[in-house]
Amino acid sequence: MTTDFIAETIADAQLTFEVEKISEGYYACQITSPLGEMKRKLRMKPGYEPPTLGGMLYHYVLIAQNISEYDDMFEWADDTNRDLTEAETIQEFKQMVEDETNLRLLLSEETFQNLLSGLAINQATNNAVPR
Repeated sequence: MTTDFIAETIADAQLTFEVEKISEGYYACQITSPLGEMKRKLRMKPGYEPPTLGGMLYHYVLIAQNISEYDDMFEWADDTNRDLTEAETIQEFKQMVEDETNLRLLLSEETFQNLLSGLAINQATNNAVPR
């Protein structure tokens, strides 16, 4: 997987990263740019290293790409076979929207769009390679 678009985004947006271990497998992470900050608490599965800036950026751009494909929560729930009568389903959707919004604000609209384009190109390239 080529992640040049991630490195370019980090440089373009002047991102910095802080990670603090809270307890075994749990981390407090903060991504900062001149435009703001994005704080998240993450749980890493046993055997995985602490989060990295590139890894977090890649994770959140995947969320942004996914959520941008839907017009609303109903379309998302229908497409993903989720039950909207369950509170955790609604909370998950709201968190995805918040993550996408926070990433967009952290990067600037232009850098955010470039990141999404880089992801799409990377995915198309990886899918085109015969296996």
